[in-house]
Amino acid sequence: MAANGYVHWAVVHNIVIQANHPVNGVMQTVELFVTNVPQDLEYQIVKDTIEQAGYFFGDSGVRWGNYQIVPDKDWITGWEHEFTYPNKTKISYDELLEQSKIEKRITLRLPPIIHNYLAYSASLTNSSLNQLITEILGDWQQDKMRAQVNRFEISVRHEIQSYMNYLEAISLGGPRDDLRAHRDAIMNAYDAYKDACRGANIQPDPDVLVYIPTSMRSE
Repeated sequence: MAANGYVHWAVVHNIVIQANHPVNGVMQTVELFVTNVPQDLEYQIVKDTIEQAGYFFGDSGVRWGNYQIVPDKDWITGWEHEFTYPNKTKISYDELLEQSKIEKRITLRLPPIIHNYLAYSASLTNSSLNQLITEILGDWQQDKMRAQVNRFEISVRHEIQSYMNYLEAISLGGPRDDLRAHRDAIMNAYDAYKDACRGANIQPDPDVLVYIPTSMRSE
């Protein structure tokens, strides 16, 4: 599709359909096309550039939760046709780079007592008020992301325990009709956990993977 030496990428939302829904599985929708990306750029570089340009994709506050980017060679049926829609959001990679260089500004209206406290704290470290607030917000965001990682890890362990209870019930003569649903729930939870880890820039805990049956791992 793209000119020689370039690739188009799609930002895809993976919408998980609940097990009790008539359509079980994952529905994928394209929310953004990034055009004319140099073909030698790696997945993470393209993803980081999208973020740096000011785009946020994610679920439940988790950056990239249930989202992925897909190069045009891996697009499923229908995406190539969707790419031609005039009302579909597209942005070129060059435009992303330009947007990533634009400094974003906000205006904060602070009560005098808070402003004075922040100004005093900044003076103790020879920092500007802007630098101090930026660091505070950065630390807050990192703490929030780590909390999300912890919640998703608990979710994975919960789904695994539910699966083990199900297997035990089968061994006692229980029905097997929910086996696929349990496996999907584990892998969906684990994929969300990995996305949260990437967003927080930390490595997934290998102990979490240990408890997932080898046949179910999607790495």
